Amino acid sequence: MASNPNFPPGLDIAPSLIPGEHQDVWEQQSAIQRFGIAGRIWEAAYLFDEYLEPPEGVEHDPPCSLIKIDGRPKVVIELGSGTGYVGFRLAEQLAKKNHPTSSVAHRLILTDLEDVCPLLEANWIKEREKLKIFEQADHLSVDLAVLPLPWGSYQHASSVYQFLRSPISSYPRTANSPPIFSHIVCSDLVYFPQLLAPLLRSLLHLTSSPFNPEAQVIIAYKIRSLEKENAFWCAFGRWFSFEPVLVRSRESQMWSRLGSENSAFIFIARRKFRSLTWTVPPDDHSLLNNLGDAPVPNDGSDSFETLLLMGLDNIEA
Repeated sequence: MASNPNFPPGLDIAPSLIPGEHQDVWEQQSAIQRFGIAGRIWEAAYLFDEYLEPPEGVEHDPPCSLIKIDGRPKVVIELGSGTGYVGFRLAEQLAKKNHPTSSVAHRLILTDLEDVCPLLEANWIKEREKLKIFEQADHLSVDLAVLPLPWGSYQHASSVYQFLRSPISSYPRTANSPPIFSHIVCSDLVYFPQLLAPLLRSLLHLTSSPFNPEAQVIIAYKIRSLEKENAFWCAFGRWFSFEPVLVRSRESQMWSRLGSENSAFIFIARRKFRSLTWTVPPDDHSLLNNLGDAPVPNDGSDSFETLLLMGLDNIEA
Protein backbone atom coordinates (compact mmCIF):
# COMPACT_ATOMS: atom_id res chain seq x y z
CA MET A 1 0.00 0.00 0.00
CA ALA A 2 1.75 3.13 -1.20
CA SER A 3 0.09 5.71 1.08
CA ASN A 4 0.32 5.67 4.85
CA PRO A 5 -3.02 4.30 6.15
CA ASN A 6 -2.65 6.41 9.28
CA PHE A 7 -2.87 9.61 7.23
CA PRO A 8 -5.96 9.31 5.00
CA PRO A 9 -6.76 12.29 2.76
CA GLY A 10 -8.42 15.14 4.63
CA LEU A 11 -7.51 13.82 8.08
CA ASP A 12 -8.99 16.18 10.65
CA ILE A 13 -9.45 14.55 14.07
CA ALA A 14 -9.31 15.81 17.63
CA PRO A 15 -8.21 13.96 20.77
CA SER A 16 -10.81 11.95 22.66
CA LEU A 17 -11.33 12.46 26.37
CA ILE A 18 -10.81 9.55 28.73
CA PRO A 19 -13.94 9.13 30.88
CA GLY A 20 -13.47 11.10 34.08
CA GLU A 21 -10.71 13.30 32.63
CA HIS A 22 -11.11 16.91 31.54
CA GLN A 23 -7.94 17.30 29.53
CA ASP A 24 -5.81 15.33 27.08
CA VAL A 25 -3.61 13.56 29.63
CA TRP A 26 -2.25 11.22 26.95
CA GLU A 27 -0.97 14.08 24.76
CA GLN A 28 -2.96 12.80 21.81
CA GLN A 29 -2.80 16.08 19.90
CA SER A 30 0.94 15.88 19.34
CA ALA A 31 0.70 12.13 18.69
CA ILE A 32 -1.97 12.71 16.02
CA GLN A 33 0.26 15.21 14.27
CA ARG A 34 3.13 12.70 14.13
CA PHE A 35 1.30 9.36 13.85
CA GLY A 36 -2.10 10.26 12.37
CA ILE A 37 -5.08 8.14 13.41
CA ALA A 38 -2.76 5.85 15.41
CA GLY A 39 -2.12 8.76 17.78
CA ARG A 40 -5.75 9.04 18.90
CA ILE A 41 -7.47 6.89 21.53
CA TRP A 42 -10.64 5.73 19.76
CA GLU A 43 -13.92 5.38 21.63
CA ALA A 44 -14.20 1.58 21.62
CA ALA A 45 -11.08 1.53 23.80
CA TYR A 46 -13.09 3.02 26.66
CA LEU A 47 -15.73 0.31 26.27
CA PHE A 48 -12.95 -2.28 26.41
CA ASP A 49 -11.76 -0.61 29.60
CA GLU A 50 -15.24 -1.02 31.09
CA TYR A 51 -15.19 -4.71 30.18
CA LEU A 52 -11.82 -5.14 31.89
CA GLU A 53 -12.90 -3.32 35.05
CA PRO A 54 -16.70 -3.16 35.36
CA PRO A 55 -18.22 -0.57 37.71
CA GLU A 56 -19.27 -1.74 41.15
CA GLY A 57 -22.47 -3.77 41.02
CA VAL A 58 -22.23 -4.50 37.28
CA GLU A 59 -21.71 -7.94 35.71
CA HIS A 60 -20.95 -9.09 32.18
CA ASP A 61 -21.92 -12.19 30.23
CA PRO A 62 -19.54 -13.69 29.42
CA PRO A 63 -17.17 -12.32 32.09
CA CYS A 64 -13.81 -11.09 30.83
CA SER A 65 -11.51 -14.12 30.54
CA LEU A 66 -8.46 -11.87 30.26
CA ILE A 67 -8.51 -11.11 33.98
CA LYS A 68 -9.87 -14.43 35.23
CA ILE A 69 -7.76 -15.68 38.14
CA ASP A 70 -7.03 -19.31 37.30
CA GLY A 71 -3.31 -19.68 38.00
CA ARG A 72 -2.44 -19.74 34.31
CA PRO A 73 -0.52 -17.01 32.49
CA LYS A 74 -2.40 -14.89 29.98
CA VAL A 75 -0.43 -14.47 26.77
CA VAL A 76 -2.04 -11.79 24.62
CA ILE A 77 -1.38 -10.35 21.16
CA GLU A 78 -3.01 -7.01 20.43
CA LEU A 79 -3.37 -5.94 16.81
CA GLY A 80 -3.31 -2.26 15.85
CA SER A 81 -2.33 -1.09 19.32
CA GLY A 82 -1.93 2.58 18.35
CA THR A 83 -1.27 4.61 21.50
CA GLY A 84 -1.24 1.44 23.60
CA TYR A 85 -4.15 2.54 25.79
CA VAL A 86 -5.94 -0.83 25.74
CA GLY A 87 -2.76 -2.89 26.14
CA PHE A 88 -1.48 -0.79 29.02
CA ARG A 89 -4.83 -0.90 30.83
CA LEU A 90 -4.82 -4.67 30.42
CA ALA A 91 -1.27 -4.82 31.81
CA GLU A 92 -2.40 -2.78 34.81
CA GLN A 93 -5.40 -5.02 35.49
CA LEU A 94 -3.33 -8.20 35.17
CA ALA A 95 -0.74 -6.83 37.56
CA LYS A 96 -3.45 -5.87 40.06
CA LYS A 97 -5.05 -9.31 39.89
CA ASN A 98 -1.78 -11.18 40.42
CA HIS A 99 -1.33 -12.33 44.00
CA PRO A 100 1.91 -10.94 45.56
CA THR A 101 3.24 -14.48 46.08
CA SER A 102 2.23 -15.74 42.63
CA SER A 103 4.91 -16.95 40.25
CA VAL A 104 2.62 -16.40 37.25
CA ALA A 105 3.93 -13.91 34.71
CA HIS A 106 1.63 -12.68 31.96
CA ARG A 107 2.90 -11.68 28.51
CA LEU A 108 1.49 -8.93 26.32
CA ILE A 109 2.63 -8.28 22.76
CA LEU A 110 1.45 -4.93 21.43
CA THR A 111 1.72 -4.62 17.65
CA ASP A 112 1.26 -2.01 14.95
CA LEU A 113 2.98 -0.68 11.85
CA GLU A 114 6.72 -0.31 12.29
CA ASP A 115 6.54 3.49 12.19
CA VAL A 116 3.95 3.47 15.03
CA CYS A 117 6.05 1.30 17.34
CA PRO A 118 8.07 4.31 18.62
CA LEU A 119 4.79 5.80 19.93
CA LEU A 120 3.97 2.56 21.74
CA GLU A 121 7.47 2.32 23.21
CA ALA A 122 7.48 5.94 24.40
CA ASN A 123 4.04 5.60 26.00
CA TRP A 124 5.05 2.35 27.69
CA ILE A 125 8.04 4.04 29.31
CA LYS A 126 5.61 6.50 30.89
CA GLU A 127 2.94 3.97 31.83
CA ARG A 128 5.10 1.22 33.27
CA GLU A 129 6.11 3.49 36.14
CA LYS A 130 2.55 3.07 37.38
CA LEU A 131 2.99 -0.70 37.42
CA LYS A 132 5.96 -0.64 39.81
CA ILE A 133 3.59 -0.69 42.77
CA PHE A 134 2.64 -4.20 41.58
CA GLU A 135 6.23 -5.38 41.11
CA GLN A 136 7.11 -8.66 42.73
CA ALA A 137 10.36 -9.43 44.47
CA ASP A 138 12.29 -10.62 41.44
CA HIS A 139 10.25 -9.75 38.38
CA LEU A 140 7.43 -7.63 37.02
CA SER A 141 4.31 -9.77 36.90
CA VAL A 142 3.51 -8.54 33.38
CA ASP A 143 6.06 -8.80 30.59
CA LEU A 144 5.18 -6.41 27.74
CA ALA A 145 6.85 -6.11 24.35
CA VAL A 146 6.23 -3.96 21.27
CA LEU A 147 6.63 -5.59 17.84
CA PRO A 148 5.76 -4.58 14.26
CA LEU A 149 2.91 -6.50 12.64
CA PRO A 150 1.39 -4.94 9.52
CA TRP A 151 -1.99 -6.54 8.88
CA GLY A 152 -1.89 -9.31 6.33
CA SER A 153 1.84 -10.01 6.75
CA TYR A 154 2.49 -13.69 7.48
CA GLN A 155 6.19 -12.93 7.81
CA HIS A 156 5.60 -10.50 10.65
CA ALA A 157 3.07 -12.82 12.30
CA SER A 158 5.72 -15.56 12.21
CA SER A 159 8.24 -13.19 13.81
CA VAL A 160 5.81 -12.55 16.67
CA TYR A 161 5.32 -16.31 17.02
CA GLN A 162 9.06 -16.92 17.20
CA PHE A 163 9.42 -14.15 19.77
CA LEU A 164 6.79 -15.79 21.96
CA ARG A 165 8.56 -19.14 21.71
CA SER A 166 11.60 -17.62 23.40
CA PRO A 167 11.40 -17.91 27.20
CA ILE A 168 11.60 -15.06 29.67
CA SER A 169 13.14 -15.62 33.09
CA SER A 170 9.79 -15.47 34.86
CA TYR A 171 7.91 -17.60 32.30
CA PRO A 172 10.05 -20.50 31.04
CA ARG A 173 8.43 -22.66 28.40
CA THR A 174 8.22 -26.36 29.20
CA ALA A 175 6.60 -29.38 27.61
CA ASN A 176 3.51 -28.66 29.71
CA SER A 177 3.34 -24.96 28.90
CA PRO A 178 0.05 -23.53 27.63
CA PRO A 179 -0.36 -22.56 23.97
CA ILE A 180 2.00 -19.90 22.64
CA PHE A 181 -0.72 -17.29 23.23
CA SER A 182 -4.20 -17.40 24.72
CA HIS A 183 -5.93 -14.25 23.41
CA ILE A 184 -6.00 -11.84 20.49
CA VAL A 185 -7.27 -8.34 21.24
CA CYS A 186 -8.55 -5.78 18.73
CA SER A 187 -9.99 -2.36 19.56
CA ASP A 188 -11.61 -0.04 17.00
CA LEU A 189 -9.87 -1.56 13.97
CA VAL A 190 -12.81 -2.01 11.60
CA TYR A 191 -13.06 1.23 9.66
CA PHE A 192 -11.20 1.78 6.33
CA PRO A 193 -12.44 -0.55 3.53
CA GLN A 194 -8.91 -1.11 2.18
CA LEU A 195 -7.78 -2.43 5.58
CA LEU A 196 -10.63 -4.89 6.20
CA ALA A 197 -9.18 -7.83 4.27
CA PRO A 198 -5.63 -7.43 5.68
CA LEU A 199 -7.08 -7.31 9.21
CA LEU A 200 -9.09 -10.49 8.62
CA ARG A 201 -6.06 -12.15 7.06
CA SER A 202 -3.97 -11.47 10.16
CA LEU A 203 -6.70 -12.90 12.38
CA LEU A 204 -6.75 -16.01 10.18
CA HIS A 205 -2.97 -16.30 10.32
CA LEU A 206 -2.94 -16.16 14.12
CA THR A 207 -5.78 -18.68 14.51
CA SER A 208 -4.29 -21.24 12.12
CA SER A 209 -1.55 -23.80 12.71
CA PRO A 210 1.18 -23.41 13.92
CA PHE A 211 -0.18 -20.44 15.88
CA ASN A 212 -3.26 -21.12 18.04
CA PRO A 213 -6.57 -22.17 16.42
CA GLU A 214 -8.16 -22.16 19.89
CA ALA A 215 -7.21 -18.58 20.81
CA GLN A 216 -10.03 -16.38 22.04
CA VAL A 217 -10.46 -13.20 20.00
CA ILE A 218 -11.88 -10.15 21.78
CA ILE A 219 -12.97 -7.27 19.54
CA ALA A 220 -14.15 -3.84 20.67
CA TYR A 221 -16.03 -2.17 17.81
CA LYS A 222 -17.96 1.03 17.27
CA ILE A 223 -20.18 1.44 14.20
CA ARG A 224 -19.18 4.44 12.12
CA SER A 225 -20.17 3.53 8.56
CA LEU A 226 -22.10 0.27 8.53
CA GLU A 227 -22.30 0.28 4.74
CA LYS A 228 -18.49 0.17 4.52
CA GLU A 229 -17.84 -2.04 7.55
CA ASN A 230 -20.44 -4.75 6.98
CA ALA A 231 -18.23 -6.55 4.43
CA PHE A 232 -15.76 -7.34 7.18
CA TRP A 233 -18.40 -8.84 9.47
CA CYS A 234 -19.89 -10.93 6.68
CA ALA A 235 -16.48 -12.42 5.89
CA PHE A 236 -15.51 -12.70 9.57
CA GLY A 237 -18.69 -14.67 10.32
CA ARG A 238 -17.76 -17.33 7.77
CA TRP A 239 -14.53 -18.13 9.60
CA PHE A 240 -15.36 -17.29 13.23
CA SER A 241 -18.20 -17.87 15.67
CA PHE A 242 -18.83 -14.75 17.72
CA GLU A 243 -21.23 -13.31 20.28
CA PRO A 244 -21.68 -9.90 21.90
CA VAL A 245 -20.97 -9.26 25.57
CA LEU A 246 -24.07 -8.47 27.63
CA VAL A 247 -24.31 -6.32 30.76
CA ARG A 248 -26.65 -5.86 33.70
CA SER A 249 -26.63 -4.49 37.22
CA ARG A 250 -26.71 -7.12 39.93
CA GLU A 251 -30.06 -5.77 41.13
CA SER A 252 -31.63 -6.17 37.69
CA GLN A 253 -32.89 -9.27 35.88
CA MET A 254 -32.58 -7.58 32.49
CA TRP A 255 -29.55 -7.99 30.26
CA SER A 256 -28.65 -5.49 27.54
CA ARG A 257 -25.80 -5.38 25.07
CA LEU A 258 -22.66 -3.76 26.42
CA GLY A 259 -22.15 -0.57 24.40
CA SER A 260 -25.68 -0.45 22.95
CA GLU A 261 -26.18 3.19 23.95
CA ASN A 262 -23.18 4.19 21.80
CA SER A 263 -23.59 1.85 18.78
CA ALA A 264 -20.69 -0.19 20.07
CA PHE A 265 -19.96 -3.84 20.79
CA ILE A 266 -17.55 -6.15 22.54
CA PHE A 267 -17.44 -9.43 20.60
CA ILE A 268 -16.01 -12.71 21.86
CA ALA A 269 -14.95 -14.91 18.95
CA ARG A 270 -13.28 -18.22 18.19
CA ARG A 271 -12.25 -19.83 14.93
CA LYS A 272 -14.78 -22.29 13.51
CA PHE A 273 -13.25 -25.74 13.59
CA ARG A 274 -14.44 -26.66 10.11
CA SER A 275 -12.82 -23.55 8.64
CA LEU A 276 -9.37 -24.81 9.58
CA THR A 277 -9.43 -27.03 6.49
CA TRP A 278 -10.40 -24.23 4.12
CA THR A 279 -7.87 -22.53 1.87
CA VAL A 280 -7.61 -18.81 2.63
CA PRO A 281 -8.03 -16.90 -0.66
CA PRO A 282 -4.73 -15.26 -1.64
CA ASP A 283 -6.25 -11.95 -2.77
CA ASP A 284 -8.23 -9.48 -0.70
CA HIS A 285 -11.25 -9.28 -3.00
CA SER A 286 -11.81 -13.03 -2.87
CA LEU A 287 -11.33 -13.12 0.90
CA LEU A 288 -14.01 -10.49 1.55
CA ASN A 289 -16.40 -11.87 -1.05
CA ASN A 290 -16.20 -15.56 -0.19
CA LEU A 291 -14.67 -16.67 -3.47
CA GLY A 292 -12.56 -19.45 -1.95
CA ASP A 293 -13.71 -22.80 -0.60
CA ALA A 294 -17.49 -23.05 -0.65
CA PRO A 295 -18.77 -23.10 2.96
CA VAL A 296 -21.67 -25.18 4.13
CA PRO A 297 -25.17 -23.65 4.09
CA ASN A 298 -25.88 -21.16 6.89
CA ASP A 299 -22.20 -20.33 6.96
CA GLY A 300 -22.54 -17.46 9.46
CA SER A 301 -21.95 -14.60 7.03
CA ASP A 302 -25.19 -12.99 8.21
CA SER A 303 -24.36 -13.29 11.93
CA PHE A 304 -23.69 -9.59 12.39
CA GLU A 305 -26.85 -8.52 10.56
CA THR A 306 -28.85 -10.92 12.72
CA LEU A 307 -27.39 -9.36 15.87
CA LEU A 308 -28.33 -5.90 14.64
CA LEU A 309 -31.90 -6.96 13.87
CA MET A 310 -32.27 -8.66 17.24
CA GLY A 311 -31.05 -5.57 19.02
CA LEU A 312 -30.21 -7.67 22.09
CA ASP A 313 -31.55 -5.02 24.44
CA ASN A 314 -33.53 -5.76 27.59
CA ILE A 315 -33.16 -9.54 27.55
CA GLU A 316 -34.80 -11.12 30.58
CA ALA A 317 -32.66 -13.59 32.54
